[in-house]
Amino acid sequence: MDFKADIIARPAPLKRIVATLLAGSALASLAPAAQAAEQPSSPNQGAAATSGAAAPKPAAQAAQSRDEGQEATKDIVVTGVMSATKRRDAPIALSTVSADTIARTAPVSAADALKNVPGVYVNSSVGETRNIVYARGLSVGTQSATSGYYFVTLLEDGLPTLGIQGSGYQPDIFFRQDINVDHIEALRGGSATVTGPNAPGGLFNYISRNALTDHSGGRASVRVGLEGDGGPYQRGDFYYGAPIKDSNIGAAIGGFYRRSFGSRPTPYAFNNGGEVKGSLGWDYGHGTLLLYGKYLNDHNGSYDSERIPSIGFTNPQVAPGLSRTDNYYLGTASAYTVPGAGPIASQRFDPSDLDHSISRQIGLKWEHKFDSGIKITNHFRFMSNDLKLNQTNVGTYGLDNPNLWAVVGFSAAGLSNRNGTITLSNSAGQVMARVGTTTAGVYSILANNLPNQQVLNNGVMAGTGTSTAMHDDTWVDQFTATKQFKRLTVTVGTYLSRSAFHRYLLAPGGYISGIQNDPSAYSVSFSDQATGNTYQITNPAGFGAIDAAPQSNYVRNRSTSAFGGATWKVTDKLTLDAGLRFESFGFRGTNLNATANSSAKSRTFGGLDGNPLTIYDNVYGLMTNQVNFDRSLQFVNWSAAVSYKVSSAFSSYFRYSHGYKNGDGLWAGYDTAFKAQNQPITPPVITQYEAGFNYGAHHVNLSVTPFFTVMDKVNVVAIGTNLDGTTYVTPPAFNKTRVYGVEIEGTVGPFAGFTTHAALTFQRGKALQWYVWNLGQVGSQDDVLQSFPNSALENLPKLQGRVGVEYVRGRFDGLVNFTYLGSRPNSYLGTTVFPAQTQTDLSLFYDVTTNFRLGLNVNNLFNTVGIFSLQNPNLPVSGLTQAQLQAQYPNATTGIATTQPRSYFLTGSVRF
Repeated sequence: MDFKADIIARPAPLKRIVATLLAGSALASLAPAAQAAEQPSSPNQGAAATSGAAAPKPAAQAAQSRDEGQEATKDIVVTGVMSATKRRDAPIALSTVSADTIARTAPVSAADALKNVPGVYVNSSVGETRNIVYARGLSVGTQSATSGYYFVTLLEDGLPTLGIQGSGYQPDIFFRQDINVDHIEALRGGSATVTGPNAPGGLFNYISRNALTDHSGGRASVRVGLEGDGGPYQRGDFYYGAPIKDSNIGAAIGGFYRRSFGSRPTPYAFNNGGEVKGSLGWDYGHGTLLLYGKYLNDHNGSYDSERIPSIGFTNPQVAPGLSRTDNYYLGTASAYTVPGAGPIASQRFDPSDLDHSISRQIGLKWEHKFDSGIKITNHFRFMSNDLKLNQTNVGTYGLDNPNLWAVVGFSAAGLSNRNGTITLSNSAGQVMARVGTTTAGVYSILANNLPNQQVLNNGVMAGTGTSTAMHDDTWVDQFTATKQFKRLTVTVGTYLSRSAFHRYLLAPGGYISGIQNDPSAYSVSFSDQATGNTYQITNPAGFGAIDAAPQSNYVRNRSTSAFGGATWKVTDKLTLDAGLRFESFGFRGTNLNATANSSAKSRTFGGLDGNPLTIYDNVYGLMTNQVNFDRSLQFVNWSAAVSYKVSSAFSSYFRYSHGYKNGDGLWAGYDTAFKAQNQPITPPVITQYEAGFNYGAHHVNLSVTPFFTVMDKVNVVAIGTNLDGTTYVTPPAFNKTRVYGVEIEGTVGPFAGFTTHAALTFQRGKALQWYVWNLGQVGSQDDVLQSFPNSALENLPKLQGRVGVEYVRGRFDGLVNFTYLGSRPNSYLGTTVFPAQTQTDLSLFYDVTTNFRLGLNVNNLFNTVGIFSLQNPNLPVSGLTQAQLQAQYPNATTGIATTQPRSYFLTGSVRF
């Protein structure tokens, strides 16, 4: 493929960026005259303040100075503290990832940049969005890509990206890493309980360039590449800031556009879209005003549900004859309009539209310093977000498995116990398989022309689709006031968030396809031996059981916080720090759920189209189950620390934190009034101890942070059914977990030109107590609370981290990053243990001029395979424990999500 020609064929903004890049050498001479007066900035000296930061480059120091900002402010942090504080004075476990580090590592997603931070687990195997991120082993309930930021918060310039989460609605869907990000401040645990909203596990603050901080020029980059099995990647980023005439008002604009086909290339673009961000800043002497806005419009695929067929459980391998770069997304032939249900309007289901996210934001940040020494800050943001999901999941089934035919509605339509013949045909009309059925529910294979039968004998792929439209309007406001009293600094503040959220879910239905790359849905028909009728089970797009379970949700979410803190500098060496936060949460709204259509099994019922021979539209749900809810919760978090500066090079601190985590998305499970009124919303209690030891002198910057975290009161609840049909809640039971370890972060440069960066975590963890309710038969008489004390803690490796070795000589800069993730159990039972995995990334850069750079990135240089999650086999048997399942079917066909395959990127960047 001619990448140059393809890129130039992109929209006009990208053409202009490419033209700018190709003229890079000439643009070097167009830099503002003020640049000549800029002084090169020295490297950041705060211990472990910059993760993976590059050593100074003599040939590019003048250009680097703009990246680092002014010397007076670059060592100031705003995350995890009540007010802006010098990094070396903040008793917190915080790392800073610079824009230079981000640019040189070519991260797959915004979460990928956090691999440079110790203590943080990152799973970006599913793509650019829906990543899984947690810190210090707080992993309970975060293994699904629909809840990947549960105990932590993704902040954009200090405020949350979303005001409401849950049911697959998560923050990184509405945030993209681009050239506008100046740096990331990543806080693990500790003070996050009092300085952030509902995020005891950590705060990840992506801080943008804006009209106040960057208004003396611009930058642009173009990146082209190949992902996976040759999937093309094309991207352009830009940022420009400048003062308005000779005033103290600045303006800035930036954004990106990207088009790529993913590491498992699809027939259509897998990531397609971009964003525009702009700001106006006014510095009026005693304070500043910053008005900003953002518009994101993007389409993104996710490999969360499209698992790769594999064999086995522990150390599963990609199934023979298949590749980890095969695509299992359906093609555009499977697009169709799903009929509306009740108050839900019809929706277009189109696999090529992927997850379509739109975010509109406008914000205003005001800072003012009074002559009395009081400083106030008010940050307001309004967000209006839309998300349309067009997803399918994938699993492998045998043709003799009754569960396969349930996917397309056989049992719901009353056809599962009839004598007859099922026929699977492809789009060309070729018969791919025939299956005989009996009144006893037995399925026998009559003909098999299916592909890749070495993966699973008489096997096919099947899954269900999701067509869901979501919208939220959220406003957030945070106010702080700070006063300095000689050695005492006091800060008080409030945080308010209000969200109105709508979700409209329609079911495109289920489909069946061959086990193959680029699958297409088969046509499924059934010939009834008793009547001689032939029923069409799937529609022309290949889906059956359409509209089986529609759902509508409306939620108003409210969050109110009042917080305060004080820092007392007792002596020049000893400092005490404490903070308190009161949290009040509430959510009220209505769920409208479906009940089964009693006519679906009638052979005279014509369904939505009135034709009794078309079964695909017969099993739609009736939206008659309305559940109202109104719940609230309050609690208080606190944190305190003592720090001691031994010398100018060595400092230490100890911090204790106690906080709670309010459950996100609890409303999604309210399908009965009983649940809405009685299901407990008890928040987990998280107690944390940590110590920090920081050393920075000569060619060494080192931070060592031992930590100890206990999570208690993790509610274990089940809803049972009494013999009289009423429901009940099981007695309370609570799980408890413990994690302890040490985080090591540092930069060492003992030899000229060579620098080593490290971010390592050694940890141990277990579920001190883990309960599971087994409800057995109807009625509470046989309910059993099963106990599994001292169980494994899911996805917690004993060792994880990244080590980078960098070499700088003249205009050349080379970096090799080695990432290691140790072996870890898949669940609390520990029956499946994922093997340790490694990945090596290579970055090579050359400064053509001080303002024009070329770079080559090879991610996953050796194309290693790491496993992040495992999907159990779809078997006709039921009731087996995980241990029994693995013992009886050790070589069953499973499904895995793996690390991204090797990819290549060539980047040109220019400053002007």
